[in-house]
This record gives sequence, C-alpha cells and structure tokens, in this order.
Amino acid sequence: MPSVEETIEYEIKKELENLNIRSFAKTDSINDEIKRALEKAPSKSGGVARITPISNCF
Repeated sequence: MPSVEETIEYEIKKELENLNIRSFAKTDSINDEIKRALEKAPSKSGGVARITPISNCF
C-alpha cells in the first residue's frame, strides 16, 4: 500500500498533466538559484538539511 505522500504526489502529478502544467520531479533542478535556496534552507527542526519538495511546478 503506498504512503499518503506517494498517493498525493501521484494525484497532483496526474492533475497537473491533465492541465498541461509542467512539473518537476524531486531530483529535477528547476534552476540554480532555487536549487541553492533549497540546499541552504533550514530544516523544520532548525538544523541544516537539504530540503526536497514533493513536487515543483511553475
């Protein structure tokens, strides 16, 4: 059984595809500035951690 996060990710990707909206996978780089910001952003607990969003779209 897929996790809640995987189910949501699948549904979002399906809907974006239906709307012809480009999305980016977790490992896809949108551009260098966004990549650096996500790498430098603090984690939820305040520590240093690489942030990996579930999905990105513009």
